[in-house]
Amino acid sequence: TNPTTPRAERPIEAQTWSVGSLHDALNDILAHVFGEVVWVEGELVDLSRSKAGHVYFRLVDADEPVMGSNPNRPSLSVTLFDSARQQVNRFLKAQGDPIRMTDGIRVRIGGRLATYPARSTLQLVMDRIDPAFTLGLLGQERTRLLAALTEEGLLRANADAALPRVPLHVGLVTSIGSAAHADALHELEVSDVGFRVSTFDARTQGADAPASIVAALHTAVAYGVDVVLLVRGGGAATDLIAFDHESVARTIANCGVAVFTGIGHETDRSVADDVAH
Repeated sequence: TNPTTPRAERPIEAQTWSVGSLHDALNDILAHVFGEVVWVEGELVDLSRSKAGHVYFRLVDADEPVMGSNPNRPSLSVTLFDSARQQVNRFLKAQGDPIRMTDGIRVRIGGRLATYPARSTLQLVMDRIDPAFTLGLLGQERTRLLAALTEEGLLRANADAALPRVPLHVGLVTSIGSAAHADALHELEVSDVGFRVSTFDARTQGADAPASIVAALHTAVAYGVDVVLLVRGGGAATDLIAFDHESVARTIANCGVAVFTGIGHETDRSVADDVAH
C-alpha cells in the first residue's frame, strides 16, 4: 500500500503581547528572579534632580576605563523618587551625614529592578544606600596612597620646602566666593599683619576638582608667592575626596613652596593635610 500523505497541520499561533503587558510580564520576571531588593555597586555619574525632588543618575562599573574613553561601559539607570530620597537622607543624617551622592563617588545602593516602559530601559528604583561601603573604599585608598608616598619619601617632602621668616605674600587657593574664601580672608585681615593675598580660584568639589586644584597650585607657585594656603569648608566625607586624590597629594609634595591647609571641619583629616607643610 502507498504510505498515507500526512495532512498539513495548522500552526499554533504565538501569543501576541501589547507593549504594556510585555513590560508587566518582564517586571514579574525581574521580581521573581531578583526579589524586592537588589544591591548594586558602581561609580555614580550624570546625577540630576527634577523640580519634583526626584533624583536620576547612572551607575557604571568603576574598574572600567574613565567615562568617555569607552562608550560601551556597562551602565545602569537609577531613579530615586522624592519619597525614597527623603527616607535615604533621614538615614544618612542619623549616621552623621558621612557621604553625599555626587558624580564620581563609588556607592552600594539597593532597590527594585524594573523596566521603564516609556523608554524601554532597565532601571533600579533606589530606596536604600550602604554608606559603610563608600567610606571603606575611601579609607582603603587613603591608606594605600599614604603608604606609597611614605615609601617614595614624599610624605614629608613639602615640610622641607623653604619658608621665609616672614611669609607676607600668601597664595590663597580656594573656591572664590565660598564661605571658606571669606573666612580665610577674614582671619588674615584681623591678624593685623600686612599680608598681601593673591587668590587662585579652584573647584573644591566634584569630579573635576582634583585637576582644578592641581592647576591652581601650579599657578600660585609660578606667581612667586611666599606660601600657599589651600582651604575648603566642611561637609560630608565625600565632599572632601578631592583632597585625598593622588594628583593633589603629589603636587603638594613636589611644588617647592610651603603649603598650609585648612580643609573641612577641625576633626577632618585628608591626605593633603598629611602631605602639606
